[in-house]
Amino acid sequence: MGTLGHGDFQDRTTWTPIDALAPYQIKDFAAGWAHTAVVSSCGRLLLFGRPHDVRKALSLRHMWQSLPFLVRIHQAMKRLFDSPRQGSAAFLREDVLLSPRVFPLPEGERPLRVACSGALTAIIVASGRVYCMGQNTFGQCGVGGTVLIPGIGGEGGREGERPTPQKMAAADVANVWTAMVPVQGLDEEELKESEVGESGEKGMRRVRDPVVDIALGFQHAVCCTASGRAFAWGKGERGQLGNGVAVNHNAACRVDLPEGTRVVKVASGFNHAAALAEGGMVWIWGKWQGLGRRSEGTGKGSELYEDQLLPREVELPGGVKGSVEDVGCGHFHTSVLLRGEGTGAGAWRLFMFGMWSNIRSMEPKPTPVSLPEVNLKGSGEVRWRFGTGGGMAHTLLECVDDEGVLGVYKAEFQGEWTQFVPVCSQWEAKGEGEEVGGGGADEDSEKGRKPRRQRRMLRYGEGLIHRLALMKEEDETK
Repeated sequence: MGTLGHGDFQDRTTWTPIDALAPYQIKDFAAGWAHTAVVSSCGRLLLFGRPHDVRKALSLRHMWQSLPFLVRIHQAMKRLFDSPRQGSAAFLREDVLLSPRVFPLPEGERPLRVACSGALTAIIVASGRVYCMGQNTFGQCGVGGTVLIPGIGGEGGREGERPTPQKMAAADVANVWTAMVPVQGLDEEELKESEVGESGEKGMRRVRDPVVDIALGFQHAVCCTASGRAFAWGKGERGQLGNGVAVNHNAACRVDLPEGTRVVKVASGFNHAAALAEGGMVWIWGKWQGLGRRSEGTGKGSELYEDQLLPREVELPGGVKGSVEDVGCGHFHTSVLLRGEGTGAGAWRLFMFGMWSNIRSMEPKPTPVSLPEVNLKGSGEVRWRFGTGGGMAHTLLECVDDEGVLGVYKAEFQGEWTQFVPVCSQWEAKGEGEEVGGGGADEDSEKGRKPRRQRRMLRYGEGLIHRLALMKEEDETK
């Protein structure tokens, strides 16, 4: 479906390098439902796949599962009859980007981190601002009352070119095509004590509070800043924004957490969000995240709960010892990783809660889930963390060391009976090696094969219809 960045519509069943990314050193990447965003060490933002399209991607996915030949016909017709769009930065409006494209950012802005979901991309830049682009039906791009969109009347729009902006009312714009306007409402400054004046007397000055982490739901976003404040924007009809009201916001608003709470990480599901605060406290809000039962007539065995408009603290079972290290969200459930006593992968514990994958029923309180039994030796301490991306009902869990990923596991939440299955392993082979040497007697002693090359996995990501991994090639002997 054109989401792999190889320049075609062909599927790949083995790990295949993306040739167009070969000139770049990858600093960060994120997998959305049907697209990928990449940040290079030289400060480039590249996207490929379907960054502005989610409905067509889902339709093609369902069609592929039942009638794959129709998808092949559709893509063949698209290649034959679709003509390149003309005008300034018109390539940004294409339904599918078969190869990575450089996307422009405002002058002086340098991307650091990215996050993706369904037809939505967020970029944290070095100045501490956030830029979002994609579908903006519920204000999830956070651009407030007006946006700048690329003009379409110019000549010779080139890849990476900054488009000529036009100003339009946000209510009239279903999509934000470029990352040219930062998320509004995040420009609040923090008061900090500092020395001022020649006398060195103490005073207060205002400094920008940079965004350090961000997570995207289906139609909302949540982030936290260096000072520990949390913000959210986009669709809020089910409490996704955590501000106490069920309304949408087209600019960032503060998540209503108790005074003194300092958030260090955020996570987001389909219609809910979670935050990890200093001291190991976990907060959660959004659709069906309350503790009060609600009756929706969903059938026998179904049990749903009220929406949580304000963040509530997640209480782990009594007697649990250890420090909470990570929080992650599937589309309809939440997971908490806790580091207990001891060292290595066996010292960790996992708790999950939310909607079961096989029945329409919620488990609102954390349930202990057995982690996979692993016998992996790595460089430094072996530990667990949540992976990026994931499907409708599963969580990705990575076993890592100081150098990268040792193993990736996937689980669909089914209470205490949840089982993890391996997704991919520590090493991925490239080839058997090539013949070298030959010719003379002196060379015969050196004749042989080049060392077999392996790919060490540094990062893993997963969308609904594609998987990605950042790998480093090494000799097998290392």
